[in-house]
Amino acid sequence: MKRIGCFLFLGTLALGGCSRRDRREVHQDLHEAAKEVKDAAHEAAKDVKEAAHEAGDEVKEAAREAQKEVKKAAEDVKREAREAKDKARAVVREQ
Repeated sequence: MKRIGCFLFLGTLALGGCSRRDRREVHQDLHEAAKEVKDAAHEAAKDVKEAAHEAGDEVKEAAREAQKEVKKAAEDVKREAREAKDKARAVVREQ
């Protein structure tokens, strides 16, 4: 029992030893650290957003290029089909 009382007394002294100024400084330090974390998170979010926009722009450009290639390929197929049709008609007329 005597030991418990001693521990309680020492704990009270330790906690009571922190002045109001010390607690204010600790609070201010924690506040500053939290602000730094918040600022870093905000900056990271901006970087991620910018990277996402850039990636989106690249995807859009790739889609445009693919669309152009598909259109060109379709035109080539149509032209080849017309040429084959004309050749077939020419063969039929010769007979």
